[in-house]
Amino acid sequence: MLAQWDDMVGPDAAWLPDRCGPLYSRDELIALREFHQVWTAVCAGTLKDMPPIEELIGTPVWQSLCDAAAKTLIVMQRRGKFSENEEIFEA
Repeated sequence: MLAQWDDMVGPDAAWLPDRCGPLYSRDELIALREFHQVWTAVCAGTLKDMPPIEELIGTPVWQSLCDAAAKTLIVMQRRGKFSENEEIFEA
C-alpha cells in the first residue's frame, strides 16, 4: 500500500488540485491531504527494508494508517465512484 500510494501520488502530493472542482469536492480534497500527511509520517517511521505485512499488522503505525484510510474512505463514499462511462476533466 505504501508503494502504491507513492506511485500514484508522489512524495509531495502535487497531483492533488489546488481547488475544488469537478474531480474532488472540498471535503474530499481535505480528506486526501490529511491521509497523505499520515502516510508521510508512516513512511518516515517505517524501516526501508519492510518486514512482512503480517509483522506490520497490529502495530501502532499500521493502525494509524488504517484509521486514516477508513476516515478518508467515509468521505470519498459520500459521492461514490466516478462514472465509468463519462470522463470528468479539470477546467
